[in-house]
Amino acid sequence: MEAGIQPNTFGDWAKLEGERSSLKKWQLALLSEWHSNREPDEIIHIIERIKPEFIYIHNKLCEQIGMKETLSVEEILDMVL
Repeated sequence: MEAGIQPNTFGDWAKLEGERSSLKKWQLALLSEWHSNREPDEIIHIIERIKPEFIYIHNKLCEQIGMKETLSVEEILDMVL
């Protein structure tokens, strides 16, 4: 989204991870590292690994639309975890 690439419809990862992906190699590598099974401990571990990138992109998108955060994403994620 930060690069101006339109996201796919919900659940459709073909354009993101497939041969038609317009993501950079490092972005594709991150996605592959974030694969998880359904075990709660594994899910929490992956969320912790995603958190820095999620916070970064959230801040960038807020800047782009001129939105001020009332509660930081980090605080919200910490409530979930």
